[in-house]
Amino acid sequence: GTFTLLGTGSFVGINFNGQSSGVNANNINNNIVSDISLTSTSGTFYGIYNLSGASANTVNINGNTVKNIGLVTTTGSAYMIHWTSATNVSVSNNTVYGVTRNGSGGLYGLYSASSSVNETVNGNTVYNLSNTGASSSSIYGIYQGTASGTKLFQNNTVYNLTGNGGMTLYGLYVGYGTTLDMSGNTVYGLTNTGGTSGTIYGISRGSSATTANIYNNKVYGLSSTSTGGVLYGLYIVGGTTTNTYNNIIGGLTMPAVNSAIPLVGIYISGGTTSNVYYNTVRIPNGT
Repeated sequence: GTFTLLGTGSFVGINFNGQSSGVNANNINNNIVSDISLTSTSGTFYGIYNLSGASANTVNINGNTVKNIGLVTTTGSAYMIHWTSATNVSVSNNTVYGVTRNGSGGLYGLYSASSSVNETVNGNTVYNLSNTGASSSSIYGIYQGTASGTKLFQNNTVYNLTGNGGMTLYGLYVGYGTTLDMSGNTVYGLTNTGGTSGTIYGISRGSSATTANIYNNKVYGLSSTSTGGVLYGLYIVGGTTTNTYNNIIGGLTMPAVNSAIPLVGIYISGGTTSNVYYNTVRIPNGT
């Protein structure tokens, strides 16, 4: 359907706000949110939004589809699947695709802003997300931003994220976790078009994780035609111990750029101990 949001506020396809405690799991499974066109000057879009605190509970968000979403002149953030807190969260086998916008603000396929202890994000597919609007915007295929605990981000596929020059694009970003496993993920087809800046990250691990294992991932086909952007296949910010191994990175291209280090297969920017071994990085000629 077609909707207009007047002023600030939110549009929510499915809003789940139940059982903040108890032994029963909260299940948001096998739903479809699709074919929505939202016009607003300033507002937030949620396809599926788990608002339940559930700090002593389990939240399952599995087998859902969010597709064909058009956001027109929207300056707020847009979250296709968003979850908050629980002891255990499972987000598996969801599909997000066909999301477009033409304004400023963040665009997220899967978004964790929770203080959840244990998160399993497995087998999800996010593709065809694009923004033709302000270059200061960002697009994330999968984003995790808070809380210690065990974080398993495995076997996800993110592809065809497209932004204007100057945008920031992440295929998979995990910022926190006591024990972090990022494995078996595939990220490809992230593209920035034109402009004089902008950064692309295939897979990125944040600074607030104690032990992280990043392995058996594939990142390829990342490209930017910006004259001053930066592109990273794998980007490791920090943490105590990070083991990065058996990853394949290739097909990274920035043909128009003119700067010191515009393109990096694996970039380590900090951390106490970083072990990097048995990875394959292939950069095409003329990039």
